[in-house]
Amino acid sequence: MRGGKLDRILCVRPSPGSPKMTTPQSFKMTSGARILRGSKRIGAFLGGIAFLSGAALSIGSAYDTATYTASTYAQARCLSQKTGATLIANQYGSAAPEYVYESNGCPGRAYEATEAEVRTILAKGAPAFGPTIVSETYPGLMASTLAAVVIFGLCWGLGWVGAGFTAD
Repeated sequence: MRGGKLDRILCVRPSPGSPKMTTPQSFKMTSGARILRGSKRIGAFLGGIAFLSGAALSIGSAYDTATYTASTYAQARCLSQKTGATLIANQYGSAAPEYVYESNGCPGRAYEATEAEVRTILAKGAPAFGPTIVSETYPGLMASTLAAVVIFGLCWGLGWVGAGFTAD
């Protein structure tokens, strides 16, 4: 089927004896349409970078918060189990003594807390790692999504202005 409909759809070069083939109308683009298409692609790329970096930062921050919460609970529980023992307290002119968990033989980061803070941490119960990460990640993901949409919209708008307010 030389020079037929299939060849025109596939943009195959016609044989010398067949009629001259023209490019289908859908492939022709004005310069405004090209500018608009390019600005959309740039906007999608920059928006994607904004979303991915925001998502990575919010997930990292949520993981750190969940780890911190779990660690403070573990140390508060350790400190409460040593209630009968002599606890080493820091007293830097504060009204209530602050217990340094590490000084009292509780492993982990060196947190300081008053006895009331230890009771408050224990009253809340053991933190759930998964729900903590989800609840801490959600605001960051929403902010990075909003930033990506705004960046895409700005690039599209600038491209639309640059293309001469074209409808292409």
